[in-house]
Amino acid sequence: MSDFFEALSWISGRYLGFFHERVSGAPGTGLAFEDELRVLDGLRAEVEKYSGYLARLEDLHSRGEVDTETYSRLKKEYEESLAELNASLSGLKKRLVESGWWVCAKCGEVNPPVLTKCRKCGRGSP
Repeated sequence: MSDFFEALSWISGRYLGFFHERVSGAPGTGLAFEDELRVLDGLRAEVEKYSGYLARLEDLHSRGEVDTETYSRLKKEYEESLAELNASLSGLKKRLVESGWWVCAKCGEVNPPVLTKCRKCGRGSP
């Protein structure tokens, strides 16, 4: 079972680097709104994925299927990755809003200025 988590950790680290590179220059690089939305959604998917990894790891450890050493190491890696992803996500949202995107008052979704309705809940722009 630990070989699975080793491989998962290595692969996930590669994807995290990809998203970090994409996010650091997204607004202001001339990316189309669709590309910026893909980066935003991709980061959210990574956050969800790492949250799932943590939940699965907790479950496996509670059932004794993952030893304490592996559990501690992977938990630390996943929590660090989640912290990086959340920081990147927050930074991206801030830069998007500063560049003219709007935040839905109902659900908090960040929307490009070309949209007149929220892409998540359908509420009109402010």
